[in-house]
Amino acid sequence: MIVGVGSGVPHFSDGNEHVRLGDVVVSVPSRTNGAIYMHCDKIEKMDEADGYNYSTREWDSNDKTLRDVAVSLKQITERDTHPQRPWERYINDAKDILQTEESNFHRPPMKTDRLFYTDDYGADIELEHPAAGKGYRVGQSNCRLGVIASGRLVSRNPRLRQSFAEINGIRAYDSDISAVLESLEGNRNNSFIIIRGISDYSSGSRKEWQPYASLTAAAFMKSLIFALK
Repeated sequence: MIVGVGSGVPHFSDGNEHVRLGDVVVSVPSRTNGAIYMHCDKIEKMDEADGYNYSTREWDSNDKTLRDVAVSLKQITERDTHPQRPWERYINDAKDILQTEESNFHRPPMKTDRLFYTDDYGADIELEHPAAGKGYRVGQSNCRLGVIASGRLVSRNPRLRQSFAEINGIRAYDSDISAVLESLEGNRNNSFIIIRGISDYSSGSRKEWQPYASLTAAAFMKSLIFALK
């Protein structure tokens, strides 16, 4: 289980697809036999076309056990009859344990979760978050499933970042764990999953949400471990 923080890919109109700060994204392919992690290392402008060619490296876990348990855990805990998601309990327990630490692991105020759209002229326009989708609990840490990606060429450019995400079903970007995945691949580790707590919508480096985002990712990991039993 590769656990840490990352940047979310928001959906500006569909609450069922929207990722917000403090949510957790778990690596699941967006299509049959697809990758759970992608790294983009080269971009080429297509001649006589309004688009780009992306050169990528992709990884998937041959053993689907962790993925299947994560999907089941999400489905069960999003039912209306489910009183509390287990990771919320672990988040609350951990906040009490970590209250003497220098970092503040409490959830930042909702008003700091601001959503911006970059238009064709490079201007940032602030938007309202779309209405919450089915099973989504505003003000709590929700689980989203999808591909996780990296690559400075796409992740740091707002337009390319959104376009690349839409094409490949990407829900979050991180700082690049290609070396870790290459090591797992070289050691024939066929069972792994990536869990990212969302701390911003750009680079994953927003300090205000980082402690809470890291806590949510760790709490989901703990829930996944107990669900394996």
